[in-house]
Amino acid sequence: MRAVLCCWVVFAGTLGCAAEEPARDVTEGRAAVHIELAGAVDDITRVTVEAADRTAELVFDSLELSYDGTIVLPSGPQTLVARAFAQDTLIGASAPLPVEVQAGIITPVTIRILDLTSEPSSYQPVFQALMFPTTVAQGAAATFAISVIAPDGDPITYAWTSSCADSAFSDAAAATTEWSSPSEGTCTIDVVARSDGFQIAQRFSITVLSGGQAPSGGVDVKGVFVSRPRAQFSISTADCLAPSDDLLCKQEISSPVAGAYQVTVSDWGAAPGAIELSDSCGGRFGTFVRSFDGVRGFWRPSVQAGVCLLTARVTNGAGVVTTLAPAVIVRDGVPPTAQVPSINSTLQIPGNAACSLRTSMPTATCGSTRSGQTVSLSLSVSPGDFEGSVVVTDDCAGPLPQADGVFSMAWAVPAITPRTCTVTIQVTNLAGLTGQASGQYQITGP
Repeated sequence: MRAVLCCWVVFAGTLGCAAEEPARDVTEGRAAVHIELAGAVDDITRVTVEAADRTAELVFDSLELSYDGTIVLPSGPQTLVARAFAQDTLIGASAPLPVEVQAGIITPVTIRILDLTSEPSSYQPVFQALMFPTTVAQGAAATFAISVIAPDGDPITYAWTSSCADSAFSDAAAATTEWSSPSEGTCTIDVVARSDGFQIAQRFSITVLSGGQAPSGGVDVKGVFVSRPRAQFSISTADCLAPSDDLLCKQEISSPVAGAYQVTVSDWGAAPGAIELSDSCGGRFGTFVRSFDGVRGFWRPSVQAGVCLLTARVTNGAGVVTTLAPAVIVRDGVPPTAQVPSINSTLQIPGNAACSLRTSMPTATCGSTRSGQTVSLSLSVSPGDFEGSVVVTDDCAGPLPQADGVFSMAWAVPAITPRTCTVTIQVTNLAGLTGQASGQYQITGP
């Protein structure tokens, strides 16, 4: 299931007054809800929005690929919850969000409907929603609320700050707080939520206006469904693939044999995030290619027999996690040969002969070139070839792209004043030993 659900809820109603009470605004509004879909959403059969013990089921429009409907709610503080279903099964939900419907103010709210089809084990807090009005009367109180979840249950702390020195919060350390300012103008509000060493920061602006309030108020709601990442984890030497019906690898393995692995992300579900690898038995992963959609390299088990869980933990930018953990049977083995990797590479500087960079040689002198020319590098390593991690740096060009294929790469000479640049290759094998080779070239000018 992949989906992005975007909801706009707009309140518009009439103004009334209760008898035998001090004059106050009483508003009942009609919420018009529109949810657009992006991506494959075959699993979603219905979407609902709930508040004030009222539920609106939205109708699917096959032409517009959207869900639409209305909900009528009374004025004052409300709590909104959006849910997505596959038949009768709940597959996505937002966190409960407190909303204050205020006369004369249209309040934008963003709700994320998170995929519940997997059990995330993220230690990073997940941002759910932020509620705030865009305007407030001079001296009146505006309600701000942020919704953040710590999936592992760790406590969350909050800190609200304002760019307007004369403004004040009722509680600057609470998830929901009131704020007021005696002066007209636009103020920038920052809120930071912290949990388990991570933090989430949000920023918005609010304009303080003088004068009275208009006779109606409302809330705009936009919901975004964040699905978990779709990924595959394969270990070719052990003949296994996750996800699959059988997570036990078909082939046994023993040190010093190293298995080629690959993690491929076909859909992040949100912004790209991190890929983490771990081994329950003390083996070692080496990564020689890391790209937008995955990583690959080699894994060598420990020398002791056992059943090892190889875990790939894929976390997207919204904090939703997919965990892939195939099991490999490891037999007693022997340690790998304790030999420093031997690097034999060729650095090609335009207008110069090919330059050899080797671990057995001092820093090579590779000639001169001008800015904008293309430098290329090809590399071979022995023993074990690419059974480890490779890092290539150019102290003039900065971080270099990951190499791929037969391990060749190219980059542009930067546009800087004449200077000497050093290219350094570091290879760390699966025994933990590192070899290094380097070469220098001159930039003569533009």
